[in-house]
Amino acid sequence: MTEEVTYADLKFVTLEKLQTKDIQTARAKESCSRSSCWQLAAMVLGVVCLSSVAATGVLAAKFILVCHAVRERDENFTLQKAIMENLSQQLEHLQAQNLNLSETVKQLATSRGYKCTPCPETWLQYGENCYYFSKEWKTWQESKARCSALESRFLKIESKKELVKILFCCSFLFLITCTTSNVV
Repeated sequence: MTEEVTYADLKFVTLEKLQTKDIQTARAKESCSRSSCWQLAAMVLGVVCLSSVAATGVLAAKFILVCHAVRERDENFTLQKAIMENLSQQLEHLQAQNLNLSETVKQLATSRGYKCTPCPETWLQYGENCYYFSKEWKTWQESKARCSALESRFLKIESKKELVKILFCCSFLFLITCTTSNVV
């Protein structure tokens, strides 16, 4: 048999080399772990930033809508205020005209020898008579008492034609109709 020679290289590892190798492996693992932590943190912060930007956009849109609604409300308020002032001026003007006309009617009534005065404020005049139309429903007795309290009397309508004229003129339905006692 032939003898064969086998060669082998032996390497002896010292304790220092082994420790250095372990430290390098640990550092490599640690650096991998650190970089993945940083990547995870960066990804979480990115999601938070995107969410913040989206929320800011939504809030900005809502703010713009609210500002627009407030502006419209203010414009409507200003318009209504102007209309109200205009109507108040018209009311004052019409009240002054009404007072003026009432005084003129009183002067005409007394200067021409008439023994009547214009109708009270809530009464309506038709011809020589003043009519009171109540807005409340009352019994016959309550109506008579109300007319007495107003120093007036129930109106006795003689014909249907007269009733139609009065109702058409005054544009009210029959409720309580009284005439003043100081009308001739």
